[in-house]
Amino acid sequence: KNAHAMDLEFRQQASYLLSLKREVNSDNLDDPKATLLSIAETPTTVEYKRYGVATLDGRAYTSDGKEVKLSTTAHIDECVKNNGLTVYKLTTEESIDKDSVFMMMLPLKDKNGTKAVIFLSFSTEAFEKKFDSSAFEGTEFFFIVDANGKNIMSTHEKAQFHDISNLFASSQYDPKYNGSRLEALKQDMKNLKSGVLLPTESANFYLSYAPIYFNGWYLFSIVPAGNVDANRNTVLTYVIFMCLLLAIIFSVLTSYVVFMERRKKDELDKILYTDSLTGGPSYAKFCLDVKQQLVKGQKAAYIVMDLDNFKLINDYYSYEIGNKTINLIYSIWNDMLEDNEYVGRIAADRFAVYLKCSSEEQLMKRLDNFCELCRSHNDKNLGSYIITPSIGVYLINEKNVNIQQMQNSAVMAKALVKGDHETMVAVYNSNLRKEMSDRKTLEDELEHAIQDRVFSLMFQPQFDTQTKKLCGAEALIRWQKEDGTYVPPSKFIPIAEDRGFIKDLDRLVFEMACDAQKTFADNNNIIDISVNVSQQSLYDPNFIDKYVEIAKEKNADISHIHLEITESTLFENHKMFIKLLRKLRRLGFKIHMDDFGTGYSSIMLLKSMPIDFLKLDKSFVDDYNDPRGRSIIECIITMAKQLGVILIAEGVETENQYLYIKEQGCEITQGFYFSKPITSEEIENLLKD
Repeated sequence: KNAHAMDLEFRQQASYLLSLKREVNSDNLDDPKATLLSIAETPTTVEYKRYGVATLDGRAYTSDGKEVKLSTTAHIDECVKNNGLTVYKLTTEESIDKDSVFMMMLPLKDKNGTKAVIFLSFSTEAFEKKFDSSAFEGTEFFFIVDANGKNIMSTHEKAQFHDISNLFASSQYDPKYNGSRLEALKQDMKNLKSGVLLPTESANFYLSYAPIYFNGWYLFSIVPAGNVDANRNTVLTYVIFMCLLLAIIFSVLTSYVVFMERRKKDELDKILYTDSLTGGPSYAKFCLDVKQQLVKGQKAAYIVMDLDNFKLINDYYSYEIGNKTINLIYSIWNDMLEDNEYVGRIAADRFAVYLKCSSEEQLMKRLDNFCELCRSHNDKNLGSYIITPSIGVYLINEKNVNIQQMQNSAVMAKALVKGDHETMVAVYNSNLRKEMSDRKTLEDELEHAIQDRVFSLMFQPQFDTQTKKLCGAEALIRWQKEDGTYVPPSKFIPIAEDRGFIKDLDRLVFEMACDAQKTFADNNNIIDISVNVSQQSLYDPNFIDKYVEIAKEKNADISHIHLEITESTLFENHKMFIKLLRKLRRLGFKIHMDDFGTGYSSIMLLKSMPIDFLKLDKSFVDDYNDPRGRSIIECIITMAKQLGVILIAEGVETENQYLYIKEQGCEITQGFYFSKPITSEEIENLLKD
């Protein structure tokens, strides 16, 4: 650091002297005063005693107005010889002020050659003050030598060290310096390297050196070994203390990092292994738990479950109600679990469940119980809609089964019962893959069939019970494939509901029914035609507008188009459907409640339902021989009359059934006793007869 500071100081002095030289007028170099006066003094921060101009014989004129005779011209001769910058030290005897100074010279030339020199002097004492010797409490002293080892300047007098006129010629420190160590020092100085010579028995001090670079000089420092050792002990103590402090800090930081990493891991585990909605295990955690149980080889079942029409709950009740429904399903599963049984939510309303299974019969009882708890939930926050699950089961019989394979198999089984409100559980077996393949083929064919409108209508005639006259007909959709085979509605309608095609199918039936009604009317055959409307269609916010628009396009008479809606649909969200049905009736539609008595009927709600016809389900008609069954039928007929609702008896197949229904005062009869489903042409023939 000191060597760098010295180099910078000398270069600043030399730079200032060079700037002065540039101002010199070389017309009269023989007159130092005139030459000096031609120099325009340049402002500087460099500290100096004076500058001046001297002729070759030593006559000089200085910047402080002194005309002097330099004590020796040897330095002037050296400057002329070097033809460049020359630096030397003047002793107290040689300097003008009897003070030790550095003198820096540059030759001044005219066309005849060097005639004078310009010089700059600065105090060595001021220069010495720039040395930083604070590291060893002032016991370190410095000296500057040239490339030949000659002492240029030193501070050793203050440290009471002997004079060193030439480093290389001196042997007072250690005779060994004259050997290999001295040669090594010379080699370092030649290569401008820094270094340290350690104490010896005869020279109890440290000698360090570094190049100043300027003028090829070197800076040396000498420090007594005792001071270095004392300083070193202080430093070592400080270093040990700092190491201990750093070790403590490192330990604290390490503990903090470990704590934070563990905390992050716990948070990540919570995110990864906890379901954000239910607060229970996530599907990832469920899979880990199941893998641990699989290696035990115990009998168990892998179950996949979701809810029918869950999207409708979100769309028409709100996502908040949908989330509450999911939490309800989770709580039902969770309450059923035993030790080493698990449940995890896959996504939305889909759950995966792992249950121990001692027998398939025992498993089915548990699943039936789950389904019953879902359908009969009494959570007032969720409204009155019915929750219908679809469940697929894979029975685990081996240890090394893959979870993804079990998942896929259970999903395939679930697809068989999706939308089937009577059967909610299916178990995967070896024949299921073929069934699923057939179902997938049928799904694709159904989609194309709806697009190509290849369906036709059959009509189930309805007769006045008293007069036996034709008074209406229920439109029934039929699908005949290109190969001539018929696909029964019981097979393709659940697929349409599951795949979301049912709304398109409803509209297609309605369009064909409007066409038929218009054709009948054009032939002076007035007849009421009823069409079935699915739950998904009713939830469509544009349902009414679309149906009214279709009727107008077909020029159909709305008053003779009846809409059939199942009991379970009407009672699921009665508040919404009461408003919807009232609007439909204001527009002219007649409303049928289909399948009455097969669901969770509420007499109080039936009182407020705006319906025109009540269809008595076939199961009641079949039960007419049973006294209890008769009582129920008679009660329903009486209630319908008192509510001003027309009753239609479905599934009348025998004369005795017909006579009983007629006797009880049921207004309309429908069934094979009078007619099977027939074509529109056959309907017109019946009307003519």
